[in-house]
Amino acid sequence: MQKIRLLLLAAALVAPVAQAEGNSEAPARNQSMTGYRCLTPGPATGWTYLDDSHILIDGGRYKYSMEFSDPCWGIKFDNSLAFKGDTFNGRVCGDLGDQVITERMHCQIKHMEIISTAQYRQIIKDNKDAIAAKKAAKKAKAP
Repeated sequence: MQKIRLLLLAAALVAPVAQAEGNSEAPARNQSMTGYRCLTPGPATGWTYLDDSHILIDGGRYKYSMEFSDPCWGIKFDNSLAFKGDTFNGRVCGDLGDQVITERMHCQIKHMEIISTAQYRQIIKDNKDAIAAKKAAKKAKAP
């Protein structure tokens, strides 16, 4: 897992999307999270690359799965990430304007959700297994 250099960036020109309060269920696919369920970048301890459109974030109390609106080319090779979230408190809730900022580009968050620790670990395991299988297949094809 790669380390995160945590930076809180304000989205000065982006107005937060109105959110429904009191919903204790996971947000719908295109609905942002609210309050304490949002990612607070400070306690985040790491991130895992899955592909150019998906990453996992270990946010301390919660684990998050994030999907980008467009491929975030090169994120695989970055050593640090920063987050651009709410202008008031810096939290990243999946609102319009929330971004993951890499060394190479700004990546708009399309969807994010909280996942269980068991899901987080399983996704990482499955990803490592898939990478190992690709390497083995490539090695088998080599003369």
